[in-house]
Amino acid sequence: TNNDEVFIIDSLERKGSLENLEWLKSKSFKNQLNFLKADISKNEIINSFFEKYGPFDFVCHVAGQVAMTLSLKNPRKDLETNIVGTFNILEAVRKYSPNALLAYSSTNKVYGDLNWIKISETDKRYVLNDYPLGFDETIPLDFTTPYGCSKGSADQYVRDWARLFDIR
Repeated sequence: TNNDEVFIIDSLERKGSLENLEWLKSKSFKNQLNFLKADISKNEIINSFFEKYGPFDFVCHVAGQVAMTLSLKNPRKDLETNIVGTFNILEAVRKYSPNALLAYSSTNKVYGDLNWIKISETDKRYVLNDYPLGFDETIPLDFTTPYGCSKGSADQYVRDWARLFDIR
C-alpha cells in the first residue's frame, strides 16, 4: 500500500528459496522488490550493496546456514555464513545505514538440546512446565553443535555492536 522499496540478498541455496522469490515477484508490489543473489559472507559484495542502495531505514537479518545436517557435515559453512556473514551485515549497517533499525533472528539451538526442561503434552500442544510463557534470555547457553556455536557467536556480535556502535 506504500511505495517503500524492499531489498533482498539471498544465496538461494536452501530448498524452496527460488520458489519463495518467484512468489514475491508475482505479487502486486513486485516493482518495489530488488533482489541480489549473493552470499553474505562475501564482504565486498555486502559493502557494495549497502553503499549503492543505502542508507536503509530497517534491516532484517534472517540470512544464515540453518540446516543442522549440513552443520555437522560442513561446520566451516556455518562459521562463514552465520558468524562472518552476520559480522559483514553489522559492519555494513554501521558504515552505510547507521540510523537503521536492525532485526536479527537467532535459534533455540544456542541453548543446546534442552533435555533438562520438563515438558507436558496437552490435548492441543506441548507445555513447558517451568516456563509457561516461553523461554527468555536467562536460559543458560549451551552450544552443543557447530550450528548452535555459530548462531550463538553471531548473537554475541549483534549484542556487542548494539552496545559499542549504537546499532539500533
